[in-house]
Amino acid sequence: MDDKKAIIKEFGEKRLLLLRRYLRCAPLSRAIIRSREIELLSNNRPSGRILDLGHGDGIYAEVLAENGISLFVGIDKSFSELKLAQKRQKKNKNLTHLVVADMEHLPFRDGAFGGAISNCVLEHIDNIEASLLETLRTLIPGGKFATTVITNRYEDLLFWPSFFRSLRLKGMANFYLKTIQQGFYHQRYLNVDEWSSLCKKVGFAVSDIQAYAGIRRQSLMDICLPFVACSKFLKHFVGREVLLPVRWPAKKLNDFLAADPSEEMIGESANILLILQRPGVYTPR
Repeated sequence: MDDKKAIIKEFGEKRLLLLRRYLRCAPLSRAIIRSREIELLSNNRPSGRILDLGHGDGIYAEVLAENGISLFVGIDKSFSELKLAQKRQKKNKNLTHLVVADMEHLPFRDGAFGGAISNCVLEHIDNIEASLLETLRTLIPGGKFATTVITNRYEDLLFWPSFFRSLRLKGMANFYLKTIQQGFYHQRYLNVDEWSSLCKKVGFAVSDIQAYAGIRRQSLMDICLPFVACSKFLKHFVGREVLLPVRWPAKKLNDFLAADPSEEMIGESANILLILQRPGVYTPR
């Protein structure tokens, strides 16, 4: 029993430290989601050379490295995002190789990587099956692919649409949802079974599924989302999203989110982590 309490305490402390770390470099709406994703990815890390699909500006890769996950290659369609990641690498002496590439056509040989990760990328991909097949192809047999995605509960748990509907402003609620979908380029809102079936269809085995965004986390993210425009302005002109880090009451915030009973309920979460695996056993040549 004491061992169980010690483990729970250790995970709680890690979650708080990650939240505090992310709040130094990202707005609250992003920090409360990304810090949980970093926690889950660091607890379910692939082995060997890791391919990062959708590397972006390199912030979360930097935090991953601080938590024991070194990425071998990071790809992204956006050259400008990778330029920011490159600047961050020079500052922190990160050794990730950065490649401008599309998930649908990965420029790597079969079985080039021991594992792969992607962080809220698959919901944005146009040709999702081709992208998953390419990821499968580049993994060794037995290679793990850890990916976070949004679910069909994403829109249901947003704060502002519910708020507008409570005021009988259905048009405003629909406009907000449309803005979110277009602004984030969301191509799909699949439920857990649909994500699992899609991954199995292309040849992956689904090893585990974990939830991490209940109604409190998703609602708070959405409440603060309109203020992200300021962060985007800063990022465009100075290359970072937070000019002067705010000292948020991180412990109270972390306790508030952790106390949500829907936080880890698979069918109720706005986001899930999928642990996928390429079938087979790797045999060195």
